[in-house]
Amino acid sequence: FFYEMLAPYYETLDTTNVDELLQSFHKLWTSPHIPSIFTLLLHRWLFSDRVDQSQLLKYANVVANGAKPLRRWDVRRGETRFKPVFLYLAYEVTLSPKKVQAITEDVRNVLVLYVVQSFLFYETPQRLPDLLERLPSVIKGINALELFMQENCRELEQISVESALLRYLEGLETMATLPQWNRVAKVSKARLQSTIHSLTSPGGPRYPPRSVRHAAIHTLDVLYPQGRHARRMVIYLSRLMHPLFWPKSVGHHVGHWLGIVWLWAMLQQACTKAKERLRLRRD
Repeated sequence: FFYEMLAPYYETLDTTNVDELLQSFHKLWTSPHIPSIFTLLLHRWLFSDRVDQSQLLKYANVVANGAKPLRRWDVRRGETRFKPVFLYLAYEVTLSPKKVQAITEDVRNVLVLYVVQSFLFYETPQRLPDLLERLPSVIKGINALELFMQENCRELEQISVESALLRYLEGLETMATLPQWNRVAKVSKARLQSTIHSLTSPGGPRYPPRSVRHAAIHTLDVLYPQGRHARRMVIYLSRLMHPLFWPKSVGHHVGHWLGIVWLWAMLQQACTKAKERLRLRRD
C-alpha cells in the first residue's frame, strides 16, 4: 500500500523538509479523515529521533486518535491493511520505554487502549502473555488483564463482522492458560461471560451467524468450564424462543446428517468394489 512506502521515506526527513506537508494538514484539520491520513504518512516520522519534543507533544495525540478509524476500517472489511501501523505503534512506541516516556500521560493512555483493543485482531493470541507482562511498565498500577478484558468486551459489543468476531473469540480463549486468570475479579469475569453469551443466541439483538454462535459456545466452555453442560442445555432450550430460525436449523442438521450418511454409503460401496476386485484377482 502507498503508506508503506511513504512512511519510511518521511521517517528519513528532518522537520524542515516535512513542514510543507504539515502546513497542508493544518489547512485541512476540519476534515474527519485527516487524522487517519496524518497517521498513515507520518506515524514513523513523528516518533523518530529527528523530531524535537515540542513537535512530538503537538502531534502525538493526532496519531493516537487517527489510528482508531484505521482499525475500524479493517474490522468492518475483515482485512489487515493497516497492521503495519499497529505493529509500529505497539512495539516501537507504546511498549518501548524510551519513546513512551517522551509523550504525555493522556496520549500514552490513548495508545495503550488502542493497542489493547486491536491486539486480538492484528496479533496472534500466543503473544498475549508478553503484552500483559509489559503493559504495567507503561501505565503504573494498572491490572493489565482486567483492562484487556474490559476493552475487548466493548469491542465484542460493537463488532458485527463475522470474521472479526471469530478472531476475537479465538484469541480470548488464550486467557484460560494465563496464571492471572484465576485472580481476576468476579465482576470482570461475569461481564465478559455475559458479553460472549449474547453471541450464542440466533436472535436479536446481535443476530450472530452460526459460526460465531458455535465459536462463542466453545469460548465459554474454555474460559468457564464449570457448569458447561447445564449452560449448553440452557443455550439450546433458549432457541425454542426463536421459532423463525427453526426451519433453517432443522434444514442445516438434516443436510449435515444426510451428508454423513451419503459419505458412509460411498465408503461402503468403495470397500465392496475393492473386495470384489481382490476376490476376482485371487480367482
